[in-house]
Amino acid sequence: LLWSQMEAAVPLEDERRIRVLIVPVGNMSAEKFDKYCNMLKQFSEVLLSSFQLDYNEQASKFLGKRDSRKDKLFFEFITDEWAVQSDWEDMKVYRRILGVIGILDCTQWDQLTDASQEFTRMLGETTSVMSRTISRLCLAFEPSDGQADLHSDRLSQGERFVLIPNQGLERTNFYLTTLFLDFATILVRELEKMIAGEAPLLLTPHDKFSQGIDANKKQKTARFTKYQADLCMLSGSPLDALDYYNASIELCKAHQDWLWIASANEGIARVRLLQLKAQYLVDSDLLPEAIEVNVAFNEIVRLLEEAIDTYGRKGALVLKIESLIKLARLYLLRGNSITASSYIMKAYGESEGLSVQNKITLSSSIALVYKEIGMSRKYSFFIRETALLCKSIAWNRRSHALLKLIAPNYSVNVRAEVYDKGEGEEKE
Repeated sequence: LLWSQMEAAVPLEDERRIRVLIVPVGNMSAEKFDKYCNMLKQFSEVLLSSFQLDYNEQASKFLGKRDSRKDKLFFEFITDEWAVQSDWEDMKVYRRILGVIGILDCTQWDQLTDASQEFTRMLGETTSVMSRTISRLCLAFEPSDGQADLHSDRLSQGERFVLIPNQGLERTNFYLTTLFLDFATILVRELEKMIAGEAPLLLTPHDKFSQGIDANKKQKTARFTKYQADLCMLSGSPLDALDYYNASIELCKAHQDWLWIASANEGIARVRLLQLKAQYLVDSDLLPEAIEVNVAFNEIVRLLEEAIDTYGRKGALVLKIESLIKLARLYLLRGNSITASSYIMKAYGESEGLSVQNKITLSSSIALVYKEIGMSRKYSFFIRETALLCKSIAWNRRSHALLKLIAPNYSVNVRAEVYDKGEGEEKE
């Protein structure tokens, strides 16, 4: 639910995924849109060796530990029509949507030039997250025999508009693989430019005077070092990211930039967790009981607890709650559902000051964790909480669907209703 600023459903280790927004261009049935989205979602993990990357001497200075033979890029595909820019994406780069893929149904367009112009218009909306993406692609499915592909000179700079021939599922998947690798290659190259580029002005919602930070070159550099660490993670190099996280902590301490230090601690915890899982989660979903595992696990917990404490002291309530949920998920790797549940309830206890949208995201995320644990009563309770919150902002269809989902757990029937149209909803 990216229309809120809360991202409680994102596990710690998934904060290495490059976010790509998939949007329908013009009219398209929900069934077709879902079909083509699912075809793209097969590319959630891609080996770096799959890319035809030119050697970049400047980028190699920052990504010297990246191993193209075994390192991967990870993608998260977003289909949320209400996706908004995150307030925290400067400090947590993974929250930024970096790529956009438009999907259109050629049978709904007489002229593909019109479709291309519509995609360009969507990208140009200054209030849209699409206007800040660094790689853009529009895929036109089901073209008729009389529809010709567009020449590149008829496209806006930085866009690709490609017809997908009607040649069967196997051929279509092969074609999509080639196109997505080209799309992702552009993303990687742009990320490398960002890593090796000049330090931009990086701000959080807690920065009252941006001019002071912009003028303080050392603080600007300290934040940029943390920013580079996040970019290294997205670029498939957690070992380089680890070096930058450690360096950024030392630099940020000189300016008492505690929120950025806390975020860097989370970054170190992320890399350590990925290393722990790669080494010990081979044939099991639980970390084994061993001295070296316990030491590494306790260090990750310490880093997260330090981040949680800092977020709490500095009034970053959303980040504090998110980190509490991450810590809860961490304990599930040890099979400790009781401790996990205690952290979940701590997070829920902090939610009073959140907006309704953030509360909806939090309660639905908590419900999903309890479903994973197998605590059905708590799962049902938080689904009910989510339903009531949706109803409070007139999301009546969603509220009804959620109540219907858990009705059997309460031994009740939910009858069909005709609701007034709520915001973002169609009349039933």
